[in-house]
Amino acid sequence: MIIENETPIVHRAERFEVVDREGRVRAVLGLLERAEPTGQIVGVELRDAAERARATLAVGEDGSWMLLELAGNARIVLGVNDPESDAVDARAFLYLCDTDGRPVAGWRVNDEGAAEPASGS
Repeated sequence: MIIENETPIVHRAERFEVVDREGRVRAVLGLLERAEPTGQIVGVELRDAAERARATLAVGEDGSWMLLELAGNARIVLGVNDPESDAVDARAFLYLCDTDGRPVAGWRVNDEGAAEPASGS
């Protein structure tokens, strides 16, 4: 509750977790436990009843991305690499992945602003 003329309280943490009635983590806001070779990842992660990530919106040192996952593997990856970072390719991208999380089709925006097939897909 906010009392008139009183400054709201700010809560600070590295990570907030939302749990269901059985105590399973279903959502995470803050530092995410994902491998990022160039630094920390901050984002929002929604999980299924088995506590596996299903949808993630994240920001890392090299850019930002959204993952839609199934059975622990990325199925759709949409993002943009930051041109001011050490990103290998500073462009927007979209990958569609197989059941093992390997890209089977992908596109990147080229220097002219047109979509082109991404290498490795």
